[in-house]
Amino acid sequence: MAPSKADRIISGLEKDEARTFCLPERTFLPRTTSLEDILNWGKDTNKFEESMIRMMTEQLHPELHSVESKDKPKEESKDLKEITIEDYSTATLANPGWTWRRPRPTFLKPLPETIKIALGLNIFSMYRAHIAYYCPVLNEACYYAGASPITPGMLSDVDIDVFGLFVQWIYNQSLLNKNGEAAYQHRLIGLWILAKRLLMPRLQNDAIDMLEQRRRQERRIQIKSFQYVYDNTDTQDKLRLYLINLCARSMEEFAQDEIKDFFPPKMVAEINEAVLVKFEHIDEGFELDRVNMTKYHVEED
Repeated sequence: MAPSKADRIISGLEKDEARTFCLPERTFLPRTTSLEDILNWGKDTNKFEESMIRMMTEQLHPELHSVESKDKPKEESKDLKEITIEDYSTATLANPGWTWRRPRPTFLKPLPETIKIALGLNIFSMYRAHIAYYCPVLNEACYYAGASPITPGMLSDVDIDVFGLFVQWIYNQSLLNKNGEAAYQHRLIGLWILAKRLLMPRLQNDAIDMLEQRRRQERRIQIKSFQYVYDNTDTQDKLRLYLINLCARSMEEFAQDEIKDFFPPKMVAEINEAVLVKFEHIDEGFELDRVNMTKYHVEED
């Protein structure tokens, strides 16, 4: 099949001399092309996405989805104006240039491509459109996935129930279980760590909020996951700070055997340090029934 005009322009084989404009340094299209062709790409959504993904894989940083200029410093675009292309994608027109961002997926139209992710003997089939929108890092890891199941290395140690909760959030942004209650604490803890790994700050915040809701319901923090937390987080991670705050205020509730078996030595040291400095790192007026969770949120994009 002969390449379309849009593909020829992208690959540099053809230029539209009549109506061209230069693209900004941080953009998905590193070459000059015409506004007319950009608008026409929206009519063929599959070809549009294939072109974008092909170039992104070769040239773009997976987290930022941007092309970095080696010759010029980055500059902020001014006087932006948005236009919609066939209800499919949004372009941002600037002076000069445009950038494209992926639309939020819906089920109003058929979604052609699925990815099969295998965790052991369990296989999850997910629409690529949802993965690409909510988790670009996982989308990049599954770029070459075909009809056969794939297990990205970043998921090799993820519990099946944690990933199931991740899939549920991808589709409906809910972290409730089948009974309409907050998911179990150990799954939410694992989900927070997975979200950190996949660079999903909104999911991190949803997970820690739901963890607090479940803790209030059970009147106790789940301690069996503490070692896993310390093996997979850093000192200033919000999840660690949240757990230290909780335990420092209620250490008397834990038996010595529980502390010995489930509290990592580093965690015990950090809790003791917080207590010795008169709760310097603990919320003022902290109450176990009312925790200000905004302190434990990560910054969202």
